[in-house]
Amino acid sequence: MLAAVGRLADRLAIAEGDVAGLLSSYGGWEGRTRRDHRALVLARLGWHTSSAGDRKQLDVFLFARALEHDAPSVLIQFACDWLRSERIVRPSVDVLSRRVAAARDGAHTETYHRLAPLLAAPRPTALNRLLEVDDELGMTRLAWLRRGATAATPEVLKAELAKLEFLRGHGADQLDLSAIPAGRRRLLADTGRRSTNQALQRAGIDRRYPILLATLAETYVEVLDELVQLLDQALAGADSRARHELSQRIVDRAKVEIDRGRLLDEVLDILADPAVSDIDAGRLVRNRIGMSRLQAARRPVTEREPRDHGHFDLLAARYKYLRTFTPAVIAALPLTGNTSSPDVAALLDAVQVLRELNAAGRTSVPERATTDVATSFVPARWRGYLAASRGQGRGATYRHFWELSVLYGVQARLRSGDMWVPGSRRYTDPTTLLIPLEQWVTQREDFCAVTGTDPDPAHQLHRLEDDLHAAMTDLERVLSDPASDGLARVGADGDLIVSPLPAEQAPAEGTALAEAVAARLPQIHLPELLIEVDRDTRFSEAFTHAGGAQPRNLT
Repeated sequence: MLAAVGRLADRLAIAEGDVAGLLSSYGGWEGRTRRDHRALVLARLGWHTSSAGDRKQLDVFLFARALEHDAPSVLIQFACDWLRSERIVRPSVDVLSRRVAAARDGAHTETYHRLAPLLAAPRPTALNRLLEVDDELGMTRLAWLRRGATAATPEVLKAELAKLEFLRGHGADQLDLSAIPAGRRRLLADTGRRSTNQALQRAGIDRRYPILLATLAETYVEVLDELVQLLDQALAGADSRARHELSQRIVDRAKVEIDRGRLLDEVLDILADPAVSDIDAGRLVRNRIGMSRLQAARRPVTEREPRDHGHFDLLAARYKYLRTFTPAVIAALPLTGNTSSPDVAALLDAVQVLRELNAAGRTSVPERATTDVATSFVPARWRGYLAASRGQGRGATYRHFWELSVLYGVQARLRSGDMWVPGSRRYTDPTTLLIPLEQWVTQREDFCAVTGTDPDPAHQLHRLEDDLHAAMTDLERVLSDPASDGLARVGADGDLIVSPLPAEQAPAEGTALAEAVAARLPQIHLPELLIEVDRDTRFSEAFTHAGGAQPRNLT
């Protein structure tokens, strides 16, 4: 008590013996004095206690946040941040916890009401069947949908196709959950993935149905992305095996080419000899080398290597394997793309022709799909195969090369973003990731002012071209400077080679300062750091049990 009086006297710059008299004249240590002091401090700082209107605004704020974040600790932190920004004294933790609980309950009820139009009969019955054990699968349909793909094999691809068909049969591709915030949709879908079947069955319909709807919608997107990725991996695997086999063939051919190279050297020795006339050159070649050796080294036109050294032929050898799943996948994927590009437009037409051929069971490719314009998407290194096989008719051989060109064209365009899959998240239209045009019109000037760019694209490109020329001039100066010998040079193939810069030695003062700062930092245990980071990011919620166990509760 005496120490507190001493500190107060020191702060107020008064004699310690006068403190008791001043406090007594102000009202002593009664509760009223403390309340008056508190009111004066709050008035001085511009803060105030919460009124009925403030509490109503807090409830509205918490309700809006609870639609996106269901974790109580996050909501309490949001409430404290809001109270701090409004300069309102925080109520007791108990009062704040009750308001957070009310906001969470209100968010659950509001979510159900917003999704009620999607729960018309017979959808509730279909949703309940997701939690019933299927005799053929030996598990619930929901657990079956949760199982992810493990490898890019025909069996796994067919299983993913079955999931996609099942989800479309339940209208998952048509579910419009935009009535609830994206954060709430992710929360519900994550709850559906983590919750046990029993917990979902015990939950009320106001919680169960929104969870199952969000799970179906999110699972459809995931299965669609997974199906495209598996197709890409299967095609890439076939291409990788063909390239590996090709590398082995090239090694074997190199051994044969050594003899052909020696023969070429002998022929050139005769042809390049200025003492040998053109009339005698052919006779000397045949006499010195021998006609039999020349004929043995000659390779027929049909056996000469194409531009890709036979890679496409090796890929065609895997055509039957790819046909075990590609027709069904191509038929199931709603492919579209940048039709302003002639190559992409031709590829989309070819995909449609391929679907029609697969559906009708025909082999011969229509004439309209074999023209130069219709096959403009085929890489130049493969066009020779199509031209050669087309001369033999548009039968099975041409179909193999043409269909492989279509499949690998789809793979390349999906990777580059020239083609996309509606409803997919990973293979979506790249323009949807940009600022909408109507918003960009209003934000363009501010963006250009902040980034220092010219609103006119032509002027901006001209400015960048000038910067490039200036940088190239500086580079030429560095290359021609004898002092920079060894720092940068142009290689024999024209590539710029920049040597690593020597490491900069830190001054002794900087090292001493770094050690002094490190010594002042608090020493903490790693578990404490992980707990603090998890409290802010909640990364541990993304962990799954190694044995497949799941939590019993829904949150």
